[in-house]
Amino acid sequence: MTFQPLDNGRTLVRINEYGWPESEAGLRSCFGNCEGWAGMLCAMKAWLEHGINLRDGFYK
Repeated sequence: MTFQPLDNGRTLVRINEYGWPESEAGLRSCFGNCEGWAGMLCAMKAWLEHGINLRDGFYK
């Protein structure tokens, strides 16, 4: 995971993963993991900008 500041005050986030099997199941797993990262980044944004913990109780 890398964070790069942009000129407009925003941050570019890059997440690199590898090792997924080159199969239908591997592709589904890869895309599912991508959805998880998107949710985590939204939660991070809510926490950083507003102090709201979107994941509170998520794993109960």
